[in-house]
Amino acid sequence: MPSISDTQNIEIWEKAKTVFLPFTPIKLVELFQGRKSEIQRVTDSLNTPGRHVVLFGDRGVGKTSLANLTSFYANWDDGDIFEHSCLSTDSFRTIFDSVFGETGKGLLCRESFVEQVAKCGSSNFSLVKGKRDRLEPVAEFQVDPTSVFETLQDLKVLIILDEFDRVTSDDAKLAIAEMVKKLSDTEADSKLLIVGVARTIVDLIGMHPSAVRAFEQVEMARMEEKEIEEILLSGFKRVGIRIPILLVEKVASLADGYPHFAHLLGLKLVEAALNRLMNKESQDLTVTREDYGPAIAAAILGSMYSLKDAYIRGTETPGVKTQMYRLVLEGIAIQSDVEVPLQRILDYINELGRTKEIKAQNISTHLGMLVNPEKRNVLERPRTGFYRFQDPMLRAYVRMQIAEMKLAETPQYRQMEFKFT
Repeated sequence: MPSISDTQNIEIWEKAKTVFLPFTPIKLVELFQGRKSEIQRVTDSLNTPGRHVVLFGDRGVGKTSLANLTSFYANWDDGDIFEHSCLSTDSFRTIFDSVFGETGKGLLCRESFVEQVAKCGSSNFSLVKGKRDRLEPVAEFQVDPTSVFETLQDLKVLIILDEFDRVTSDDAKLAIAEMVKKLSDTEADSKLLIVGVARTIVDLIGMHPSAVRAFEQVEMARMEEKEIEEILLSGFKRVGIRIPILLVEKVASLADGYPHFAHLLGLKLVEAALNRLMNKESQDLTVTREDYGPAIAAAILGSMYSLKDAYIRGTETPGVKTQMYRLVLEGIAIQSDVEVPLQRILDYINELGRTKEIKAQNISTHLGMLVNPEKRNVLERPRTGFYRFQDPMLRAYVRMQIAEMKLAETPQYRQMEFKFT
């Protein structure tokens, strides 16, 4: 007999899918862990006259999740929050047309006056009377920077523009920046929260110094390992499965500060544990070391296509795996620093026990190809002699690849020690 029933298996799995959310922003405050400093800065700013917020950072760090929970943390009524997920084709008009939607269009209506012209029966021409008709008021829906500013100036609403990095129109960015400056100068109660993938605020909203001063710049950096551990411990408690602290620490190291990977690996660990429990007797509801390898393999398989594509592009040449390219990526991925000097990459490659010492000239071509945007296009050279991943999330993906090979006892990795294995 298996240690859990089919019903238990289904119940636990369904619960796990509501707790571990690697591809969906968190919408329940009880599932959101860590980020106390960022929460405080966002909420303080949204409750300070003249301050607006830009929330920026890498993919997968939880920006949208925090934005989703702003109404709770900053004590805003849901009915006063308007949201828009930006597109590359967006203009100022399309953004705010979407922001207000059908329910909010009345906020942007302005009364204007038009001359009423008499129609002559059912004919197709107009007959203007000898004297002009009176001017009649009509409501017009206007979406332009002036109309939106004048409307927001008289309201208290929070507008959240998510994925703002997708906006390519400089005119749209300029119009929004100028509108924010006016709102700030007039200390209007309405606020903007702009969210997007970027390394700096200028990367996100452009070079508008006066507008930049109106924003509280809140960077969502990678989380501390202790915060990642909180996500895992809280998640497994909610699911009702125990997990050893040593395994939690290994997963936290593997996740590399990204809640996305903590949720992905947490979900795959539950799946692996359930598969084992359905096929073995006398086992309690505990994730074990036995589940770790299958969970990593499943996480690699279930990772975002962009990461898989970057890894293949960086490590294969028309379908043939090229070992030295892979080792260069691994030498960067295992380091604690994001920007890695050439010597540390060489140290890692030589530590794998190669019979011939590898020197800088032996991998210069590989590094050049990995950096070249027209070749492999996986790495960046931020300064002379230092390298980092173009997509920061690729570090964790490469770590998972290393962990899989180590756990499979691949000879080359047998003597190596990694925190995440």
